[in-house]
Amino acid sequence: MSEIKINNQELTERLLIQWLGKLKYLSDIRRQKIYNMACDYYSNSSFLFKINKAIVNNEQLYEDEINNIIYKSENNEHILIYKNHRMEFTYLQIKEIIAGMIDLLEKIYPLGTVVELKKQYLENIVSKDKIENARVVIVNRFIFHNEIKTYFQYAGVVYPLGMFEKEKVIQFTSSLIEKVIYEGYSDEQEETYVYLMKKELILEKKMHSFGFSTKEERENYEIKIVMENK
Repeated sequence: MSEIKINNQELTERLLIQWLGKLKYLSDIRRQKIYNMACDYYSNSSFLFKINKAIVNNEQLYEDEINNIIYKSENNEHILIYKNHRMEFTYLQIKEIIAGMIDLLEKIYPLGTVVELKKQYLENIVSKDKIENARVVIVNRFIFHNEIKTYFQYAGVVYPLGMFEKEKVIQFTSSLIEKVIYEGYSDEQEETYVYLMKKELILEKKMHSFGFSTKEERENYEIKIVMENK
């Protein structure tokens, strides 16, 4: 009997179904609509980031004409219109939905991947004269503390500088990646690991990536890091 292989997209779709089942404020129809919407953005979740930015900045309207999706803010309600189906949410609900979709859909790069981070982020870590050639090698993924409901997708070391600041590594999120220079090795074992970590952190522990953290969560995380490095 031949072995049935499950690809990364199928694993992501599984996670979406399980995650949506945990959002008790959604009707079955809305679960299906949001699932279909998420699948539309499987290959590129950039529009979901734009919706999140619109929510944070209190923008009243944002639209994706290609996928027939509209986000609107009206009278303290946050509205998604997907293929002419209107869904109203509270602020906390829409934040949870958009952040959850992004975290589940985002590609997680394998160990050994070399990336360039956005320069405005690196300027806080590496001297400006070294930023032009500074690249980061991913050495860890899914960095979290059980007491805090947020996590970093990646940790890396600057190439070719190596370790710095008492051998600490840089922790960063997917949105800080400017460009992928080299992608590390990946196989079914890697895809299964990513699936299990997303399931544990997002579904079971109800965490979200650091980019969607509150001010209090960020402060608590920083305190935790300082205490660990003493």
